[in-house]
Amino acid sequence: TWPRRRAALARLLRNADVDVVALQEARGEPRWVDELREACKEAGLELPHSRYVPGTGGGAGGAAPPGWAEEGVGVLSKFPLPRDDDVLAPMPPAQRSSDRNPRTALGVLAETPFGNLRVVAAHLSYDRRQQCDSVSTILRPWLDALDDEVGRAVARLLLRLSLIHISEPTRP
Repeated sequence: TWPRRRAALARLLRNADVDVVALQEARGEPRWVDELREACKEAGLELPHSRYVPGTGGGAGGAAPPGWAEEGVGVLSKFPLPRDDDVLAPMPPAQRSSDRNPRTALGVLAETPFGNLRVVAAHLSYDRRQQCDSVSTILRPWLDALDDEVGRAVARLLLRLSLIHISEPTRP
């Protein structure tokens, strides 16, 4: 259940001493990003700054399939996330994809002591063709805007990995 997994995830994040966490398939009602932030606080990890954007349920990515709960992407951070730097990228289903679910990505700027860091929470499709389309056409400008080769390599790696998958099954 989400309460048990939320507590375990909060302990895992505390033990890893994370500074920023990107989430996918985070429920919107109740807002799992806020609940996870509070669970982290109870576990001894302060992540006071957060963002959540619905990817389904009529949000950025489009409407959820019938019977599915609203889900989206989110970011938790120790560092301030100024709202004027948020970037949203809806990723609607591609015509040639077997995945008909809407997806989304959220880019935020974290103001770290070492300089600004672009953080991207992206929920990519399970369909490889859709993943390639989303990265090459929608997320590519974010990758190209990074300043150095190391930044681009890290961004590509992060886009290819599902860092944290917190969703429960959403079908009724």
